[in-house]
Amino acid sequence: WTPKIFIQSSHFKVDDNANIMLNDDLDSSLSCNIDIVKLLMLPNEDRDKLRKQRQYPKNAIFQIEGYKDLADKDKVIQLITTAARESGSNLIKYSSRKSKNSEHRLYETHLSCAQRKLGKAATALSFEDGKLQTIQKKRSSSKRPTTKECVCNFSISVICSAKDKKWYIVSTRKSKRGTSSLQ
Repeated sequence: WTPKIFIQSSHFKVDDNANIMLNDDLDSSLSCNIDIVKLLMLPNEDRDKLRKQRQYPKNAIFQIEGYKDLADKDKVIQLITTAARESGSNLIKYSSRKSKNSEHRLYETHLSCAQRKLGKAATALSFEDGKLQTIQKKRSSSKRPTTKECVCNFSISVICSAKDKKWYIVSTRKSKRGTSSLQ
């Protein structure tokens, strides 16, 4: 299972085969929904090509258009978590910090799948025959997965660039060299 997170962009376009391509015509009225998870899965050379062509900050693969400066951080996080929820994923803020020592990032936040940790089996304590015993409950109120196979390891990082004060999704995944998929 791979999550989908669709966000509006005028920097990209989608062809008839659902391939994501750079939009050479930067007319902002021509925006479409882009699955940012597909961009995160691009090979390194495609991500580097994309970043250089759009003059994005280091490791950035997607600019979140319409948001600028630290004042919009809550709106940016809400946009991404809502987009994920609409596609069936549940992202939560895993960590965030104002970047004091970075000359490139004003702010950085990490969002991860809410089902990233294993839940504990639901148990209850009872006394039987004068001994304290643990009893397995039939139900649990936790929404965490109970097996490793069901754990979702998906996460993304979002930054506010110190250079232009715009918001970007950055790729932190090391991609294996592969065939080029960005057109």
